[in-house]
Formats: sequence, C-alpha cells, structure tokens
Amino acid sequence: MAPIFVGPTDDNSKIRDNRVGFAISTANPGSASEGDVYFNSSDSGLRAYDGSAWSAVGAGGGTYSGIASGAISNGDPIIVGTGGTLGIISSTNFTEAYGALQTWYNAAAYRIESVYHETEDKVVIVYQDGSDSNKGKVKLGTVSGTSISFGSASTFNSGITMPLGVAYDPDEEKIIIAYVGDDPYHGNAIVGNVSGGSVTYGSPVTFNAASTSSSGGVTYDSNAKKVVIAFEDDGDSEKGKAIVGTVSGTSISFGSEVEFESGRVTVGRPGFDASNNRIVIPYSDRDDSEKGKAVVGTVSGTSISFGSPQVFSTSNTGTEFEAKYHPPSGNMVIDFVDDTDSGHGYVIVGSVDSSDNSMNFGTAVEFANYNTYYLGLAYDADAQKFFLGHSDYTNSLSKYAVFTVSGTTPTMLSTGTQINSHNSSHVTSVVDTSSKRTVMVFTSTGAGYFSQGRAIVFRHAFLDTNLTSTNFVGFADANYSDGATAKVQIVGSIDDAQTGLTTGSIHYVQKDGTLSTSAGTPSVLAGIALTDTKILIRK
Repeated sequence: MAPIFVGPTDDNSKIRDNRVGFAISTANPGSASEGDVYFNSSDSGLRAYDGSAWSAVGAGGGTYSGIASGAISNGDPIIVGTGGTLGIISSTNFTEAYGALQTWYNAAAYRIESVYHETEDKVVIVYQDGSDSNKGKVKLGTVSGTSISFGSASTFNSGITMPLGVAYDPDEEKIIIAYVGDDPYHGNAIVGNVSGGSVTYGSPVTFNAASTSSSGGVTYDSNAKKVVIAFEDDGDSEKGKAIVGTVSGTSISFGSEVEFESGRVTVGRPGFDASNNRIVIPYSDRDDSEKGKAVVGTVSGTSISFGSPQVFSTSNTGTEFEAKYHPPSGNMVIDFVDDTDSGHGYVIVGSVDSSDNSMNFGTAVEFANYNTYYLGLAYDADAQKFFLGHSDYTNSLSKYAVFTVSGTTPTMLSTGTQINSHNSSHVTSVVDTSSKRTVMVFTSTGAGYFSQGRAIVFRHAFLDTNLTSTNFVGFADANYSDGATAKVQIVGSIDDAQTGLTTGSIHYVQKDGTLSTSAGTPSVLAGIALTDTKILIRK
C-alpha cells in the first residue's frame, strides 16, 4: 500500500501508512475548533481543544484505587490522606473564642518572647526571671483546645539576662535565643534542642562584643537557611546593626556585623518576606524625630546587605513595633504606637521591591484609640487573619484586635476587645499551627499581686478544612463504604456524576467540598465543565 499524505511535507499534519503525524507548535494556537489536536514540542505532549481550552492528551486519565476513609458517594471530590487513604473533603465552621487565663509563672516575668516549635508541637516562651536573679529561662507550653499547659522552666543563662528574641530553625529543628548578658552586657546567642517537654542547650556565642541594647529581635531566613539578629549597638553610638548566624546542631556561628542605620535607633522585631526572600527590620530613628522606619536586607552567605531606610510613620513611634509576613499578599505588616497621637496603636502594610530593597507603604490604620503599649502580632494562615494582643494603659486592661489584609490595606474586624481585666506588659503572640490557635503571652499586673506570667489561647472565626493546595486527587467513581477499596477518576478523566456545573467554565474545589467557578483559598483546580453534569479533570 502506498503512503497517503495530507498537507505539505513540513510541520503540518500527515497521515502515513505506519503512523499519523500531527502539526507541531511550541504554543497553543490562537484559534481552534473543538476536536483540534497538535503536538507541543516545548513539553513533548499532545494537546486537544475541547471547545473552551487546550488540555494535555495522554498525560493523565484513568483511575486510582485506595482504601476509603469514611463513606464516599459517587462524584465526591476526593483527597488523599495519611497513609494514602482516600476520603471526602470536610469542614467545620468555628466561631471566635478564647479560653481561660492561664498562669505559667506565679512571679515576675519580663522581656517575654515566644515562638512555635513545629516538630515538637510546643509553644516556646523565653523570658527574664525577675524573681530569680533575672536569669534567662524557657518554658514549654502545649495547646489543647482553648487551653494551654506548661512544664518546668529550664535556664539557658544563669546571669542577668535580657532576651532580644527567639526564632525557630525548621531545617535544624532548633530554637535560637538572642539575648544581652551581663558579661558585660554583650550580645549573645544560644541554640536550644527541644525534645518532648525538655530543652537542652549548646554553648553561648557572642555576636556583639560591645555593649548591646535590649532592643532588637531575631528572624529566620528560610531561603538562605540563616538566622538574622537585628540589634542596637550601644558600644557604637547606638547604631542599628544586623548579623547573620548559621546553625549546626546546637552550635551557631556568625558572619560580620552590618550597619543598617548610622544614627541612634530602637529596634523592633524583624520579619522574613518569603515571597521576595528579604529581611525587614522596623525601627525608630531617634536622630530623626523618632520616625518609624523599615530597612530591607538580603542575606547572601554569612552576610547581609541593605537598601535605603524607608519611612512608614513621620510621627514619634516610640519603642514598640514588629514586622510580620502576610503570605497571600506577599507583603509585610508592621504594628506601632504613635506617641504623638496620645499613644494610639496603628498597623501599616508595606510591599517590598526586591530590585532595590525598598518598600512602598499603604495607609496606616488605627487598632487602638487609647494609650497602648507592648504589642504582640501573629498571623494565622488557616484563618487568614492577624491577631494583635496589646495593653490598654488608659483603662489598665489587656485587649486584642483582629484584622485582615488585602494588598497593602488592613481591615479591622474587631478592635479593643478585652481579654484580661488587668493590665499587661511584655506582650508576645504566637500561632500554634497544629491546633490552629493563637497564644497571647504576657505579664499581668494588679489584683493583689505584683506580676505573673500569663497566657490565653485564642481561636479565630474561620472555616476549617482538610483540603490543601496539593491533596485533591479527583472524583469518586461510585459509592464506597468505610474501609472499602475506592476508585477515583483522576486527571485526564471525565467525571459524569456532577450537577449544576457551568458548561465551558473552569471549576475549583472549595473548602466545603463543593465546586465553584471562582477559586477558593487554597486555590484548587478541579477541571473544565463539558456539560452541567460532566467535568474534565485537570490540574
């Protein structure tokens, strides 16, 4: 039989006696009809046009089988769970709530810092023990529901200690504590290994051999896998400086100090911008009318370089501020106190420009219309909300605010909510990602006692779900009972057990297991509707 050719002898389609050739292109054609097929040379795969969009051919399709975890109905969106089990998407609608006030130290606790240890599922509290010669100590908290319990304290420095901050290194699974010791008042760091309910420490390392102020903080750069400590160098005219640390086991080593502000500063808690891989350090410039400023740094090896400082507040910002990352927008949130506005509290959102390490800020929004101080900011990724614990010095109360962020705009959902009937100081807030709770840690004063270390567990109002950005696998092919072998139609297959779809539209899986033409959070693509009951599963 003689070969048959359709089209010229180039990249157009051909039919021959032993194969079929398809038109070749590096991109989807600009116009197409349903049923058109071509070979994409950029990814070496066939693509077909279904009347609305191009889809890969032969890259998926078919079914996957696994053990059902719970009852499954035909057409249910299915996720893969622990051990490869298959189950439906479930959700719970939580209301805002907080538990009873917990006492973790029945005496004076100062300069409190906190962090969450992911692998050990512990809230780590670092503090200066004012009732035991001002030693540096750590307590571990375990969250259960809206309660938290604590173990015994461990001492990481037996001399006078002023903690600067604490960070968690997820790569080494260690905590890093920066503090000012009495040797005399040098900047030191120590690495702690948390195991169960105890902490063991490596040897302390001095990162600043001059007199170091108690203002500053610590953050972890997950891109460079380095610790960054920001501090005020009292031994060098109170300049703002930062240094990069490398953790190995329970040891830490440092590069050289780098100056980010030549004037006198008060340094806040720094944060890490994961979208731009940049460090953001907020501070008050005491040689420039105490304006609130932020500087953006890039870690390279064991060093850090900075762009020009950016002003986020022309008012006197005092000494309380911190920077927290907002993953959905890729921006940084800074809280601060405006001392020229009767000590009222504000938050402002800034976007980092990685091309020159600058920042562009939106408009500051007030969260406290009273004299406030001691701020503790935390972001809950599940609820997609910020919690801001703080003191109300005007009325001697402990309060919190809740807000969301869109772009560079913060929106207050609640402000001035009382959480304790006494004043608070040395406030810090931390999210326990396992329990999806926020813990506000502080020192409470009044009511017949001098001071006590206190904590409250807070829960945001949110729709909790077991759906993630990666665990959706497809749609159930039939009804299955718990423990049965379930068959799931996967990418490339067409599921015909749906209802109410919008023909020709992309659909997304929602937190409650329904489908919608709008992306949810997380954004999970289901596929394209071929009819109101059929969906071509896509990734």
